[in-house]
Amino acid sequence: MKCIKCGKGWLKHIKKCQDCGGDLTVLSQITCVNATEMPSEAIDYCVEREISTHYQNDIIFLENDGNPFAKWLISNGYKFKSKYDAIGIIAT
Repeated sequence: MKCIKCGKGWLKHIKKCQDCGGDLTVLSQITCVNATEMPSEAIDYCVEREISTHYQNDIIFLENDGNPFAKWLISNGYKFKSKYDAIGIIAT
């Protein structure tokens, strides 16, 4: 769970954030991309790692390590929140 106010995570049994006293939420949002808009380098990266881009939607934890998929996201304005971010892929 994460605090709505400051964004820090806490255990489920705690009702309020211990840092700021804000309410906690179980909801979070992830970025989704349409596979039809991905460049061939990003598609190849996914195929090599058996990440679904056709027929089946997928959610992956993408590492910000300079790979083609991460570079494409960054070039489109995405800012990684951590070393690994959850990214949804809407299949073609």
